[in-house]
Amino acid sequence: MHLANGLPWTLPVTLPVTKADAKSINVGDEVALYSDEENCVGSFR
Repeated sequence: MHLANGLPWTLPVTLPVTKADAKSINVGDEVALYSDEENCVGSFR
């Protein structure tokens, strides 16, 4: 999605995680988003 001037329109993604999971993720790590059926539906870095 882009603005009329061509700049990207970004949407923040915030998801709940356990404290243990949060501690195991570092800046620059790739994380994946899975559906209830355990299908990978996206990844972020």
